Amino acid sequence: MDLSKLSDLLKLPWHISLTLAVICAVLLFVPNSLLVWLGLHSLVSTYRSWIALAMFVFLAIPVGNTIRFLAVGIQVLFEEWRIRQVGKDHFRALTVHQKIILSYFIDNKTRIVHLDMMDGTVNDFVRYGILYQANNLMYLHKGMPYGINDWAWGYLNKHPDLVQDEYLLNKSG
Repeated sequence: MDLSKLSDLLKLPWHISLTLAVICAVLLFVPNSLLVWLGLHSLVSTYRSWIALAMFVFLAIPVGNTIRFLAVGIQVLFEEWRIRQVGKDHFRALTVHQKIILSYFIDNKTRIVHLDMMDGTVNDFVRYGILYQANNLMYLHKGMPYGINDWAWGYLNKHPDLVQDEYLLNKSG
């Protein structure tokens, strides 16, 4: 048997593989009287072990795809959780300049702000997953539009004291 044919078999779409597994299961588990009536009794009795093996192989393909799908989903969720944790840790040690940028979002209740794309602080926020570049259209007099991520928006609205600074309060008051 050629092994390349076996690898082609493993590349079957999951719905075809599942259908073939169900067909094999039906052949294995239907009553003998029905197999006799269909004329398949001698075929199934001769190749019962091969049909069972085929059923398990055909079942392994959708199960493997499901496991891979779940693993990728869990990996994405873990990465999002890790970004949030790093971002929340970053909120505990903000500089005055960082607080000014983030307070503009919270104080004005806006999700998009035009900022200087050459500002290292803004690029740090993007790297930490706190801000994202809203689009690629740059306005010369305004700057680049940046949006605040949902998790950061919710966290900073729950904890507005993180972006308030005594220096900023005394200067405005």
